[in-house]
This record gives sequence, structure tokens and C-alpha cells, in this order.
Amino acid sequence: VLFRSNDDGVTLTLEMPDALGELRADPFRLRQVLMNIVGNALKFTPRGGSVTVRASVAADGVTPTSVEVVDTGVGIAKERLSGIFDPFEQADASTTRAFGGTGLGLTISRRLCTLMGMSIDVSSELGRGATFRVSFPAA
Repeated sequence: VLFRSNDDGVTLTLEMPDALGELRADPFRLRQVLMNIVGNALKFTPRGGSVTVRASVAADGVTPTSVEVVDTGVGIAKERLSGIFDPFEQADASTTRAFGGTGLGLTISRRLCTLMGMSIDVSSELGRGATFRVSFPAA
């Protein structure tokens, strides 16, 4: 079991287009990035919340452009967003106590994205959840 969303009372939804074209990326590393982001979203979303994984495609309807992971979790304070991808950084000092983790997952994810020619960014509001977006280079 990769995620325990049902056990934790969090709804996990996948929104994919009917057709999804080819993406040039290392599947193992891309999976690692997505697993980290989805895992974090589930971990930081309280019971009754939701996590949505959404793939977007270009105007041709098949070329993948990005994957977004949107959650209704605890969110990240505006002043903490700029450092969220830094090594050993977490949203605040109580994060490790409350949720565990080392603060390296997002750092590793950003590095893997960069190595594959992709980008990763985040938008969030404290108490309103977060959206992580992995963007793919144009084909």
C-alpha cells in the first residue's frame, strides 16, 4: 500500500485526460517526485479533506504539460514558501513533531525535476491547502 488515504479519511482523486501523449522523463525518478508530493499532500491533509492529482495537456489534447497535486490540507505560510525546497526546511518548527519527516523530500524532488528538464513550484495559503505543480518541457 503506497498511500493510506481511505484509512486516514482523506479523499484521493485522479483527474487524467482520456488520451495522454508521450513524456520524455525517467519514469523511476518522475514516480519518486510524484509519490513524494502526493504523500506529503495526504500527510498534511486532515480527515475529511481531499487531495486531487490532475494532469494537464497542451492544446493538441495529448501532449502532457504538467501534473498538479492540489490538497485541502494545513497549507504553508506565505513567508515560508520561498524556502520550502531548501534542505531540512519544513513549514514551521512544529511540523517535524506533528507530522515527522526530515525536510529533504521536496529538496530531492526539485533536484530530480531540474535534472530531467522539468520544474516544480508551489502555491499555498496557510489553513487553505497547497498546490504543487510539476511542469514538463515542451516536446
